Amino acid sequence: MKHATKLLGPKDVFATDEFAEVLSPLVEPADEDASNVLLDQLHRLGFSSERPTSLAKLKVLLASFLMQSGRLESRRDRKGEPMVMGIPHDAVYWRKRSKVGYKVALRFREVLLEHGWVTHQEQATIDLFHGDSNCNGYLVADFVPAIGKGLHFQSTEMIYATSTSAIKTKIEIEAIDDRTSVSCQVFKRMAQAMQRYFYIVELTSDYTVKAWLVSTDW
Repeated sequence: MKHATKLLGPKDVFATDEFAEVLSPLVEPADEDASNVLLDQLHRLGFSSERPTSLAKLKVLLASFLMQSGRLESRRDRKGEPMVMGIPHDAVYWRKRSKVGYKVALRFREVLLEHGWVTHQEQATIDLFHGDSNCNGYLVADFVPAIGKGLHFQSTEMIYATSTSAIKTKIEIEAIDDRTSVSCQVFKRMAQAMQRYFYIVELTSDYTVKAWLVSTDW
């Protein structure tokens, strides 16, 4: 079964109901205890020599992943559904959705796979006609939700609240950047050329105006 997710949806939620949870930077540790637990887990996963900025992003990703895994566990217990989480592979999702960025998100996903925290379950598909993309589905391991139990999280400012119209405009602008650059260069040369000329204007006896474009290079 395919799980469709419109990454640039009308409400900028980047997800539809087919996935109960789609990994997104939603929360961060709310206290030192939670921060220390997340830091310890990141070290166990191999993130031991990260820059402070990257480490802060990874903490947000791990906190959000654990919180969303806990939701999936509750949903499994109530409805018997597998703990499948949508994880977008699309770089646009991570660039437009948050300050996390694609490179950090990509490495985080690869490390989760490597250490058995998730296994790939559903392949993403793309609807080229409608412009819809979707997430890959990953089955969360049974031991994962327990890691986040008892930890306190709070909302993070690392997520963007960008409107779809703004995203579309930015993408359109980026798509024509090369053409715009060339056009600007042409107009710049034209403006520079025009600086070598000036007008001589004469008001005739019958109140008509005559004008001459004169070069300064005589």
